[in-house]
Amino acid sequence: MADGLSAQSQPQKQLDLLPIEILIGLTTAPLVAVLVGSKALAQAVNELGQLSEEVFRGDRLPLLKFPTNSPPTLHTPEAD
Repeated sequence: MADGLSAQSQPQKQLDLLPIEILIGLTTAPLVAVLVGSKALAQAVNELGQLSEEVFRGDRLPLLKFPTNSPPTLHTPEAD
């Protein structure tokens, strides 16, 4: 009888592991896709950030005229 129980328990163990192995196999492809997609998304966001910096570059902003010879004075509306 002991031989009959051990012979039946061996296929039962294989059946118990089969769904876990299938689940691992089925989740591998989506996990790899998420990793590749997240890398592509990170690269796209980085490029978007670099493009948005172009808006704030100094050579595209207007030049402001500052007086260089006279010291700065405090202008008050009451003086007018």
